[in-house]
Amino acid sequence: LVEHGMSDGDARREAVREFGDLEYTKRYCLAEDAMGTREERRTDLLAELWQDVTHSWRTLRRAPAFTAVALITIALGVGANLAIFSVVNAVLLRDLPFRDPDAVVRLWGAHTNKPTEPGQISPADFIDFRSRQHSLASLGAFAYGSTIYVGQGDPVLLGGLRVDATVFNVLGVRPMLGRTFAVGEDSAAAQPTIVLAYGAWRRVFGGDSSVVGKALTFNGRSRTVIGVLPPGFAFPTAGNAEVFLPLDLTPILNDANRARKYHFLGAVGRLRPGVSVAQSRSEMVGIARQLEREYPQANTGITVNMLGVRDAVVGDTRPPLLVLLGASVLVLLIACANVAGMLLSRAVSRRHELAVRVALGAGRWRLVRQMLVESLVLALLGGTAGVALAVWGSRALVASAGAKLPLASRVGVDARVLGVAVAVTVACGVVFGLVPALAASRGVHLALKDAGRGSSGGVSRHRLRTVLVTGQLALAVVLLVGAGLLVRSLIHLQRIDL
Repeated sequence: LVEHGMSDGDARREAVREFGDLEYTKRYCLAEDAMGTREERRTDLLAELWQDVTHSWRTLRRAPAFTAVALITIALGVGANLAIFSVVNAVLLRDLPFRDPDAVVRLWGAHTNKPTEPGQISPADFIDFRSRQHSLASLGAFAYGSTIYVGQGDPVLLGGLRVDATVFNVLGVRPMLGRTFAVGEDSAAAQPTIVLAYGAWRRVFGGDSSVVGKALTFNGRSRTVIGVLPPGFAFPTAGNAEVFLPLDLTPILNDANRARKYHFLGAVGRLRPGVSVAQSRSEMVGIARQLEREYPQANTGITVNMLGVRDAVVGDTRPPLLVLLGASVLVLLIACANVAGMLLSRAVSRRHELAVRVALGAGRWRLVRQMLVESLVLALLGGTAGVALAVWGSRALVASAGAKLPLASRVGVDARVLGVAVAVTVACGVVFGLVPALAASRGVHLALKDAGRGSSGGVSRHRLRTVLVTGQLALAVVLLVGAGLLVRSLIHLQRIDL
């Protein structure tokens, strides 16, 4: 600028103006340097962690017996927890597969001397409940009934329900393929139809979408498949409904001897906005008292009970499921104590190796991190095997529970179960790896001096082993006492004179 004729003062001012904010530039350069330093540290840390992982893998491969026993122990502990948790997740934690499930209620028939014991409703009483009530936006009826499908191969028995045209609207479910029942399709004059659950559609018909619209034989009668329900849907009853048929109440309603005396219906309803379950239940009980006065011969001692759909579905399965989950947690803690004891004994035999690493410049945190990585690698391998066991175990639990387990079709290893599997596996790796790692890294520099006279730190390691064994025995005693009480209760139940 001076060469172009500016004075020194003007040239300096123009140069500063063109250059910009000097302090901002300084801060920017410092930030770039700090970012580069952090990136370099992050790269170095990742490289060291990968080195720890590969070293851990080689170390575990050199001890196949130890690795196999540890993996089996972890897999059993994690697998048992995940199998039980998959059932708890499906029954107690996951959202119910209905639209606005908090507004859906389940209606039962009951006796006045046992109002909380669920029973069934007669067709004539159901019609009166539906016409006289004002607290529900809609009320639908269903009845149990299996059916036999006869195709090209062997006949297939399918668990099913007969439902009126209102039920699917009450639950707010939309079919994945086709449609559900229309009003009037549950009469004897209508063309026979059927709706398939997703599981039956996949298992029996191989997921063939062309099955919708076909006439197939069920219970010796030709029925047209009009729809397939979505995979997440499960009807709010115990057991697994695989097919749905129209419910025709006309023949029974026309029979005066059976209309109010033949109790075989269940009912589901949807609350009107602003109405609680308690208010609707009170109204329904009042209608039941009216019917008792109007039809004393058939309805004396007959009342109703109503619950929110989640309470109705879960029922009395919550306590045993939580007990099983608690027992499986005890099994997992015992497994962690087992593996921690094994790692502690193994760490004692490796003190000379660790002392050499200290002599070469490794700090205590570096040793602890190396041993923690080994524990996490071991835990992840065992956790992977545990997930495979959980898949088999959850199926076995569902099969053993039979029709008594609600929402059984939803039990499985989903994203939430896998997330819990990762969390449990990492927690196990830290739990059974941290204490042995800290114990093994303490005073390790003395190992080289004491190599000829035996290992050092025996008193502290003996105390740690005592704590681990004592805790393991305490957990085992609690688990065995609980199992013994459950077996004793089962024996007493088997001896009851029915």
